[in-house]
Amino acid sequence: MSGCSRACTVALRATGKHTYVFGDLQADAVTAVQVLACAAMHQQSVDGALPRKERPERMRNGILAKLPPFADALVGVIER
Repeated sequence: MSGCSRACTVALRATGKHTYVFGDLQADAVTAVQVLACAAMHQQSVDGALPRKERPERMRNGILAKLPPFADALVGVIER
């Protein structure tokens, strides 16, 4: 993900949903649990939106990118 300078980088992506890329996360067990909780929130969300105040504490900062769901449509165009 080219996040080498932003150690501990995580991306959450699903078709038809917002894509999130988080960086500068602390690499420990607490963060691992919170990443999994945030991934579950993303999975359960209809559009993948993750409101800041609803995300686990360590996932509230460090967003490197938030891409809208329409980006999925562009992938098909670019690949053709």
